[in-house]
Parts: sequence; structure tokens; C-alpha cells
Amino acid sequence: MRNNILQPLVFSLILIFGILFGKILSQFDENESNFTNNKLDSIIRYIEENYVDDFSIEQYEEQILNLIIKELDPFSNYLSAEEQSYEDEMMRGSFCGIGVEFVIDDDSLVVRSPIVGGPSHKLGIAAGDRIVEVDGENIASVGIDNSFVFGKLKGPEGTSVQLKVFRKNTDDLLDFKVIREKIPIYSVPASFMLTEGDIGYIKVNRFSATTNREFSSAANNLLSSGMNRLILDLRGNGGGYLASAINMCNEFLNGEKLIVYTEGKHRNKDEYYSDNTGVLKGTKLIVLIDEESASASEIVAGCMQDHDRAIIIGRKSFGKGMVQEEKRLPDGSTLRLTTQRYHTPSGRCIQKPESIDNELVGDSTKYFTSKGKVVYASGGITPDYSIENDTFYSFQNISKFLSENLINEFAYDDFINAHIDHKEYFESLEGQEYIFSLFRKYISEKNNVLYEEGYFFSNKNERKLLIELLTSECIKYFYTDSKSAENATYKLRIGLVNGVSNDKFIEKSLQVFAQ
Repeated sequence: MRNNILQPLVFSLILIFGILFGKILSQFDENESNFTNNKLDSIIRYIEENYVDDFSIEQYEEQILNLIIKELDPFSNYLSAEEQSYEDEMMRGSFCGIGVEFVIDDDSLVVRSPIVGGPSHKLGIAAGDRIVEVDGENIASVGIDNSFVFGKLKGPEGTSVQLKVFRKNTDDLLDFKVIREKIPIYSVPASFMLTEGDIGYIKVNRFSATTNREFSSAANNLLSSGMNRLILDLRGNGGGYLASAINMCNEFLNGEKLIVYTEGKHRNKDEYYSDNTGVLKGTKLIVLIDEESASASEIVAGCMQDHDRAIIIGRKSFGKGMVQEEKRLPDGSTLRLTTQRYHTPSGRCIQKPESIDNELVGDSTKYFTSKGKVVYASGGITPDYSIENDTFYSFQNISKFLSENLINEFAYDDFINAHIDHKEYFESLEGQEYIFSLFRKYISEKNNVLYEEGYFFSNKNERKLLIELLTSECIKYFYTDSKSAENATYKLRIGLVNGVSNDKFIEKSLQVFAQ
């Protein structure tokens, strides 16, 4: 009985190690004789040459690589060539395509929102449109997925794609010839002065190849507008390039100070220092983090905290203290392997604690900031001021509007006919309530079941969130480029009216700055 249980495990191990050493590593060593005498490789060859049916190990390579690599740690992974290409675009800061955000709904490609200023937006492709045909090929109800859609809609800059689109309340399909353009992906989507005083705000979504340039431009613009105090928003920022995080830290530090150091079993200790060239050395700083702030975000927050350079406000960060190196394979796929741990200037490695015998084993060591304040590794960066999670509303209610694309469709179908001709109206409570009333009327006239179920009469926090989503989407129609539209959207999300913010993180920041 025991032998029967172990047989699948033994076979899996043979298969995994045979592929790993006999197939992948051999690509990097011209001397195949190194592997022919290896027992595991020999077993794989024996199976291929003698199995009763056709058997090719290559078709299982990616599946088994993923299985073995994910057992190493949560962050080592294997990316196919297609997945790596998508990651490259995100980190490079642009891609070439038709410029739409989409969802796949009932096996149909639905435009969630055209990217403002993009080629589809210019042609009038709208939220709620269903793309049913691409270059003469039907794509409705044929089992599409994201990879399929990317393959059809993305392509070289300047090339065209012919679309047929179904739009509600129209009898015939609409034809669009879209010329693909380079679509920017901003890592710093928003930067502006919060008040008429000296407080600036910069939102950073990721640490990509363009982050340093974007951040520097935003910082210099705010400094020229009189900024002396800055709120750096890293909420939801899952990280990115280590070098980008180091460069951002450098902007805030005087002299030659340790920013971060990395070390691993097979890697030497590397230390990174500031060079006293930053333009924000005299700017008072607050950094916002939450449970989704990870990796490079934690390097910035941890460095600022350890040097007593900033006040950290928010929620305990994710706790990713590992560094991955990429090994590109000849077919375009990539192995991302954890090779080092990073440590903040005080020595903290903020990696989440491991579970041993169902008990979390973490680092309880006391670490000290430059001014002697005690900090802990604790599986993340613990903020100086904590913001509690909202427990007063259920996002599930709001998600019903989102899942049916009603907010985006309203912004296109109904709002643009409301003839609101000045965007400043959105900054008033009166204007936001008016948009809310239009949306209620829109849903009622559609006889949507959500209106009948009373989703508009839930508690005030749900109502406030819905108004925020509505106004953020509607304001995009006042702009002709995506950067300006994003900036305006973040202003609305912060909701600063008469010096008071709807955003609890921002409100706490203003209070701390006022102390």
C-alpha cells in the first residue's frame, strides 16, 4: 500500500529533475555528454524511447517547471514567452495596440473603457461596445481568453485592424478601422498640489523603467509650484525594479546614507548608498502604504522610516523581502529565481514569517532607526500611524454595478448628454450629488434589477464610494489625453473639499502635517 502511494511522487521527481537538468540546462552547455551519463536523464531517455505510446517530454516542460519552481518560495516563478512579453510592456511603460480596457463577459469581448486620447477613443469606440469581429474573423462565443485578445488587438505601431462592433440600441454592426498606436502606461499617474498652500501629492503605481523620469518630472513641477511638503502615495504598489526604488530614495536623502543592502547564499553582499544629489532633500515627507505595498515600495518606505526621513501612514505592508534575478531562455521565456534577501538600513528583512509546524516563525529582534526609535521586521513595514480597514460597507454591492459595466456605460450613454460644460462642477458636493441622481435615473429607466433591490439605499459609505466611482469615470470626458484624465481622477478620489478629504489616509496626513 505504501509503495502505491509513493509511486506517483517518485515518478514526478524523476520527471521533474530529468527535464530540469537534461533539457533546460543542457541548452547552456554545448557538451551534452555531461548529461548522458546522468541517471535521471537516462531514465527520461529510456521512457521516450520505449514507452508503449507516443510520448514527448517537451509538451510537459512548462507545466512541470511551474510545479517545481513554485515549491521554492512564493516569488520564484517561470514565465512563458508570451507572459514575459506582456511583463516587458508593463515595465517598459508602453505597448502598441488599439487603446482599450476590456473584460471578457459571456465569452464576448466588451470594452470597459477606451483609453483617453488613444486611437479607439478618437474614433468613438465607447464603454459597453462589444467587439464581435477582428479583421474578418468572428470572435464572439468562440472561447476567447486574454491571450487570444492580446494577439488580435496588439501589433506594430502604424498597422491597422478592422473591427465590427455591436452597440446597444443600434440595428447594425459598426465598422471601425483602428490604426495601432503606442499606448503609454504611466507608473506615476498623478501629481498635483493638494491645497493652495505647500502640500504636494504624487501617486506611484509601480517601479518601472520610466518611473525615475516620471517621478523627477512630477517632483520638479510641484517644487516650482511652491511645494515644501509631500505626500508620496505607494498604496497598491506591488513593486518592480530595485534600481528605481533606490533612485527614488536618493531624491530624499542628505549625504551618503545606506539605502538598502542585499545578500544571498550565492551572492555577495551589495550595499547601495545615496549620493547627495536629490532634489527633495529639504522636503518634508509622508509615505502612504497599505497591505498591497510590496517589494520596491517597502524598500522606499523602510529606508525613509529607518533614517527618520518620513512619517509612514497606512496599514502594514505586504512583507516581500526577496530579490529575484531573471534568466532569459532562448525561446523568450524567463526563469525568475530568488537569489537574495534585501535589508533596510537598520538591518531589517521584512519578508513574511515562515510557518513551521503551523506556527509562524518571525524575527522579533529590535532594530533602531537613526534617531533611536525601535522598529521591527515583523513581516512588513509597520506604519507610524495606522488606518483601520473600512468595515462599514460591502464592496460586493458596488461590484454588481462594475461587473455589469453600468458605470462606464452611464458615463458614455447618459452623462455626455447632460451638457455639464465645466469640470470644476465635479469638485463641489452639489455636482457630485447631481451625477449620482443622473445615475439613479439611468438605472431606473433601464429597469435594472439592481435599482429594484435597493442598492442605492445602502449605508452612506457605500453611497460615497459609488459617487466616487461615477465622478471619476465621468470626468475623463473633459480631457483629450490619458495623463490629464488620470490626474483628474485621482484628485476626485482624494475628494478634497474645503480642506477636508474623503480619503482617510490623506486626511490623516493633513492632520500630521498640521501638528
